[in-house]
Amino acid sequence: MRTITFGKPLSRLITLVAICMLSLHAMAYDLFSYTHQGNTLFYNITSDNTVEVWGLNSVSGAVVIPSSVTNNGTTYSVTSIGDEAFYLCSGLTSVTIPNSVTSIGDYAFEGCSSLTSVTIGNSVTSIGDYAFISCSGLTSVTIPNSVTSIGDYAFEGCSSLTSVTIGNSVTSIGYRAFYECSGLTSVTIPNSVTSIGQSAFAYCSGLTSVTIPNSVTSIGNSAFAGCSSLTSVTIPNSVTSIGWYAFASCSSLTSVTIPNSVTLIASSAFEGCSSLTSVTIGNSVTSIGDYSFYGCSSLTSIVSKATVPPVLGNEVFSNPNNCNVTVPCGSLLFYMVSSWNNYFPYRITEGLSFDLSVAANDDSFGSVSVVETQSCNVRTLTATPSSCKSFVAWNDGNTDNPRTVTITSDTSFTAIFESVEISNDITAAICQGSAYTENGFNVSEAGVYTQNLQTINGCDSTVTLTLTVNPVYSFTIDATINQGETYHGNGF
Repeated sequence: MRTITFGKPLSRLITLVAICMLSLHAMAYDLFSYTHQGNTLFYNITSDNTVEVWGLNSVSGAVVIPSSVTNNGTTYSVTSIGDEAFYLCSGLTSVTIPNSVTSIGDYAFEGCSSLTSVTIGNSVTSIGDYAFISCSGLTSVTIPNSVTSIGDYAFEGCSSLTSVTIGNSVTSIGYRAFYECSGLTSVTIPNSVTSIGQSAFAYCSGLTSVTIPNSVTSIGNSAFAGCSSLTSVTIPNSVTSIGWYAFASCSSLTSVTIPNSVTLIASSAFEGCSSLTSVTIGNSVTSIGDYSFYGCSSLTSIVSKATVPPVLGNEVFSNPNNCNVTVPCGSLLFYMVSSWNNYFPYRITEGLSFDLSVAANDDSFGSVSVVETQSCNVRTLTATPSSCKSFVAWNDGNTDNPRTVTITSDTSFTAIFESVEISNDITAAICQGSAYTENGFNVSEAGVYTQNLQTINGCDSTVTLTLTVNPVYSFTIDATINQGETYHGNGF
């Protein structure tokens, strides 16, 4: 054990064990160290009973940071990992952070290229800027529910990172937090997050899907730019703005629905999405920035729900000749006299501006089809039952089939189907000692019997037999006739 006291601020600490580049705060330092399992850790006293931990360039292997340490008779709780604490510890393979730690400092594990596993204690509330930047061997990380913020550049360049679990208390994901995490394939962002920072997931080239929760209100500039494997993304109704280049060069993205909450699509938001074939623009969008869909060479369908045409910037679309545009009922003229007509002459038509969704209560029971009528916002719904099924009603109780509806808002209809069961009640009587053998029965006792059968069409059929058994009566008749006569009484 060694105690070292510094009375002035230093930018780097030179230790007796090895030369280590450590950024220190502008304050007096009161350090002591322990060597455990071949690694020396330094502790800076931050209060009467707390310390922050530092490592050295020579720290290697698996490191378990203790929750408390004792020095000169005083026990200190380890509450933080200092800035640059394990900076460039290229031999560090795993680290376990105890529950006593509440913060991970800036640059704490920068350049720990052999680090493959990190266990973060459930008391950590913040992960500092650059905390795990360039940890190229890190394969997975679980951010506990205690963490509220992920710093800028926190996991940038963690190219082997394939999965990340973000705790449900994180409210913000910092600038370039997961930039160039090329091995990352999917991300689920919890409902606590309200903003996705600029370039947060940019150039995560292996990312194929992302789930953005309803809590997110803004998607930062270049947030998912260069995610070349991203095939689908759902933007929730809470989002009000999509930043510059937010999804630029997402070359595998095929369709995008921009919700009604979004008012602004910033410049180049979807530039270079060469596989994008369809776009739905919500009814609150008022402007679409320069080059927003430039280079979307596969775009063939645009549905704009805005009754007032959004103002288009410069060269919003680069290949309009192959694209058709559908605008809300009654809005065609407004689009025809706007810059939209310059891009899409004679290819703008009126259509339903609201979401109409139809379904069956069970897909195996039947299906629902929708046919557009001559009126722009009127549709005819037809419920078609499957074999041995029947249509009962729509989810609102209406029993018309087909049914004509006028759509004035986002609407959904569910057709209720049920199984068809053919029932047949039979009443029969037999004499005692005989049996009833019709309709699949073979019974000789009085009672009620049920037989489950199928019709020639394969439908379920239920036959209920109510059987009565009558007693057999025996009589003895004494009669006398004369020889040569015949007895004709009682059926003889």
